[in-house]
Amino acid sequence: MKQQIVEMSEKHAATGEQLRKAVESRLDVLRQENSAKLDEMRQTVDEKLQSTLEKRLSESFNLVQTQLENVHKGLGEMQTLATGVGDLKRVLTNVKTRGTWGEVQLGMLLEQFLSPEQYIRNAQVKMVAWSAWSMPFASRGVTVIRMFCCLSTLNSPRGL
Repeated sequence: MKQQIVEMSEKHAATGEQLRKAVESRLDVLRQENSAKLDEMRQTVDEKLQSTLEKRLSESFNLVQTQLENVHKGLGEMQTLATGVGDLKRVLTNVKTRGTWGEVQLGMLLEQFLSPEQYIRNAQVKMVAWSAWSMPFASRGVTVIRMFCCLSTLNSPRGL
């Protein structure tokens, strides 16, 4: 009987060893399969992240490019405007030119707001007994002539 117990014990130990080796080999196979699946999942996630990143970077780049184009266009318009302002400043530095321009503007305003009977163009106005001034425009009143513009007489030697 002792012999049988020893044999069974050895048999049981051998079976346990075989079972341990079988379980260990199955675990190795599962580890390899899991590792392969994890690599596959990692690759899929990396591809999706890469495509999403490229898409968002492309959209951001296009947005920045559009905004830079708008800024460039605005700067071009500002430069054109600055040139126009410089030209206008150069033209209006001459007193006579500035006065003529003012008279033209006043004439256009009067034509829009008043009828021809309400104002006189190139009126001769006598301010004092010894002088008569030519006014570009004057209003017709009952007893008083009101002056709208007298830029040329303001610059005369006698003044007002």
